[in-house]
Amino acid sequence: MVAARRILLADDHVVVDYRESDLEILELVGQHVGRVAVLPTARDVLGSGPRPSLEHDPFGIRVVDVDPALVLRATEVRGNASFNERLCLVTCREEGWPYVTNDGAIRRLFERHRVETRFGLDLLLDLVAVGAITHERAHGVASAIHALNPWQITERALNSFVRSLDTLVPVQVYDPRH
Repeated sequence: MVAARRILLADDHVVVDYRESDLEILELVGQHVGRVAVLPTARDVLGSGPRPSLEHDPFGIRVVDVDPALVLRATEVRGNASFNERLCLVTCREEGWPYVTNDGAIRRLFERHRVETRFGLDLLLDLVAVGAITHERAHGVASAIHALNPWQITERALNSFVRSLDTLVPVQVYDPRH
């Protein structure tokens, strides 16, 4: 379990990737790594489809409200980013939260503003490291995400993930899926 309830603000694409491949991963992240959160603007994107919506918070995904002052500050951020991404930037900077995204340009923008970023697949590495899932399950979920989202999770990104996964010390876990 996570001692402090760390918040990980995630972009819509990362949550959609996990929703479509293995939504339970986000619940496990919330239990072992930190609470996954999204801005209210994500409801439209993430609440559609065959899986549960965020309104009922079935997998521990928190929808965070944004202070109106941050909305104003987001308009002042310069860079090639959508308003929602700029709002995420100022929210993370203000709250001290890391931002989880697979978008390289957005990562560079956040890093220029000294905001910690994480790749979406890093969440799987975190879960393997604490013994919450097996290497095989992590590899399977990453491969499924690559198949669903090959423009962000490229073959190169998947291979880099697998190399990182292979360096983790195996942890004995009970995983009924494998």
